[in-house]
Amino acid sequence: NPLIPSGLSSGCNDFITAFNKDDSLTSCTKSLIEATQNFGPGGSATSSPSTAEVTGAVDSLCTGSAANACPDSLIRGKLADFYSACSNELTSNPNQQLRNTYDVLYVLTPLREAICSKDDSGKYCVVSGGNSSAGIKGALASAALSRRADNGIVANLTTFQTNNLAFLFREPDMDSSALCTTCTRNILTNYFNYESDCLYAPGLSSSILLGGQNALVGAIQQKCGANFLNGAVQAAGGIKQGTFSGAVRGVSDRFAGAIAIVAGGLTVAISLL
Repeated sequence: NPLIPSGLSSGCNDFITAFNKDDSLTSCTKSLIEATQNFGPGGSATSSPSTAEVTGAVDSLCTGSAANACPDSLIRGKLADFYSACSNELTSNPNQQLRNTYDVLYVLTPLREAICSKDDSGKYCVVSGGNSSAGIKGALASAALSRRADNGIVANLTTFQTNNLAFLFREPDMDSSALCTTCTRNILTNYFNYESDCLYAPGLSSSILLGGQNALVGAIQQKCGANFLNGAVQAAGGIKQGTFSGAVRGVSDRFAGAIAIVAGGLTVAISLL
């Protein structure tokens, strides 16, 4: 299979071959794409979405069929199996293509929970403001989605990393009025809790999508006060260095594409509100 990297151990190769054909994961990502399809390439709402349209899509993502099709137990189980079969390729002798696959799969649950976060008024954080500057949103709109020669949609993970998409565009250089909000705390709490319960096998510092977490947490502690994240950190059991602190190709396309449409497409729509 040309989509599977060469040089894998036999156990890892067997796992990735099965992983690439897994019907449960196909059903999961299909439901995510369907929930936000109006905001993907060619979608009907990409030019002038209303707050109601975006909220409806987030509702589908958070409480509708998409939530049921991607249970946390499914994703955690696949992550555990992934690491068990490919621990060498993820850590001591890293294969970047497999790490990208693991990265996207790992972020799927906490990113969805971050998108489902609400502010003090009960409004989804993704439509309550403070997400990003117009320039950053414009960059995401033009670069978050790309098409390969085979017309498959893939995520530009570098763009996602640069703009801290995983944290809904919260960035270290934001001023305190934009950064020190209930939404910021709630978004990070989702990641803290997930990272505490489900450790990122290669270490967060090697994650493309979560690699900016340390700098973001450091900026929050400096600008918002040392106690701003205390509740979130305590709930997650503390910050641990390396495991919980502060265009993709091949087998990862399925999950990268889902992230691209769910996160990229939806946040592009939000940027146009």
